[in-house]
Amino acid sequence: MKASCCLWLHKYGRQKDGVGTYPVKLRVTFNREVKYYYLGLRLTDNQFSALFLQKQLKSQYQELSHYLAKAETIIADLLEEFEWTAFENLFFSRNKERNNNPDIFTCIDRYVAQLEKEGRIKTMQSYTSTLNHLKTYHGKKTLTLSSITPDWLKYFHQYLAEHGKKTSTIGIYMRNIRAIFNQEIANNTIKSEIYPFGKNKYRPPASQKVKKALDISEVTRIFNFKAQTETERWARDMWIFSYLANGMNIKDIALLKYENISGDEIHFVRSKTMHSTIENQRAIQIHFHDELKNIISKWGNPDQKLSHFIFDILHPKDLSPMQVTRDVNQAVKVINKYMKRIGKCLGLERLPTCMFARHTYSTVLKRANVPIEMISESLGHTSIKTTEIYLDSFENDRRADISKLLLPERLAISESHNEQEEIMAVRS
Repeated sequence: MKASCCLWLHKYGRQKDGVGTYPVKLRVTFNREVKYYYLGLRLTDNQFSALFLQKQLKSQYQELSHYLAKAETIIADLLEEFEWTAFENLFFSRNKERNNNPDIFTCIDRYVAQLEKEGRIKTMQSYTSTLNHLKTYHGKKTLTLSSITPDWLKYFHQYLAEHGKKTSTIGIYMRNIRAIFNQEIANNTIKSEIYPFGKNKYRPPASQKVKKALDISEVTRIFNFKAQTETERWARDMWIFSYLANGMNIKDIALLKYENISGDEIHFVRSKTMHSTIENQRAIQIHFHDELKNIISKWGNPDQKLSHFIFDILHPKDLSPMQVTRDVNQAVKVINKYMKRIGKCLGLERLPTCMFARHTYSTVLKRANVPIEMISESLGHTSIKTTEIYLDSFENDRRADISKLLLPERLAISESHNEQEEIMAVRS
């Protein structure tokens, strides 16, 4: 959905001056979300209605027309890549000349240091990779933001493609560069006029949508697969746990503690939203049905203190962001390795890596005609561009009912296990 804007007389909080003026605001609407921006003028209802007619209001008309035209131009440039932060950075940027022309290498280095301090290691690694490719391509010690034009970005895009980078990877690098521009505009260090992204400029490629979901018959075969080794059983059960637990990713599984279990539900906040705004940190609720209990019984920490991690994936003596990332990446590597083997043994057309568990969870529910609102809530989505959320609109018993749709008719994941110590192979 395209964003739209208009001038708006905000008729709340009448000024007590005997005149009855109201603030004039820019009203911007995007995906049913509305925001208002005060433009520094107050008018009466009659003045606002006659704004385009009365000569004595010419200066106000010109000023408001300038703001409206600026907003419309920004929206047209951003188009489907519209984001509130990007719009606000561009709209509120000052137009006067600036003496600063920062070097993007320095900007990225500074942001990488911030990301590392915040423990956002994967994002930090993404920006570091972007920086390395920029330096290799540019071949000089400095690269000012004003030098990065739409044509420059197109040539850089072509260079990345010629060196074997996939479209999705190129999109990530380009969005990282765009984010740096937005940060510098917000910091008032560059003019918005040099912004090289948007309509008739450069547009980062959209991510390629690859089908990453299995159908319920394929899930059933994974449930019933007779694993040959302890590590293979562990990998399969972690995949199944991810699938049944609302498509929970491996990092969130690794961070689960016994305190996250409350009665017949598991509550957790996605680590991905840890550094987001408060409204994006929604608690996800999972029905704690028998199959999840069985997996925890098989592989969970026997010392069930509330503060203990449920699964033995992280090194409890080193929970630094970098070490957590290493441990999670190792677990993902092992799970993917054995799930690919299982997929090949079962003759599956698509090999069920960790990413498939989340996509399969949502797809199975969609095919079972579960309301999109509930799927959205269970996945922890907050963007209406992904799915609409109606948090706390479903009762617990309904959540328990739909969780049954995830289970095949016959399960075979309760094999005995006498080689628990082999799990340590996950870290080897």
